[in-house]
Amino acid sequence: MSPKQPPKQPTKQRKTEQSLSKAFEELESITESLEQDDIDLEKGIPQLKRGHELATFLKKRLQAIENEIEEVKASFEKDG
Repeated sequence: MSPKQPPKQPTKQRKTEQSLSKAFEELESITESLEQDDIDLEKGIPQLKRGHELATFLKKRLQAIENEIEEVKASFEKDG
């Protein structure tokens, strides 16, 4: 008898989690870079723009995930 393995997450969900994780890591890296005292302003502007893009992406994705969670909760309450 083989041990039970947890069900695998759907591929789309795994990719979303990976992209969220990578976006967050990149945003953290940019934030750390911009917080340095000796930052080159010419290099800082593109980083700031990229950071804004990442923050916007993360905010939208996290809001979508929160909405999905609320839908699942409502479904449980309705069925329960």
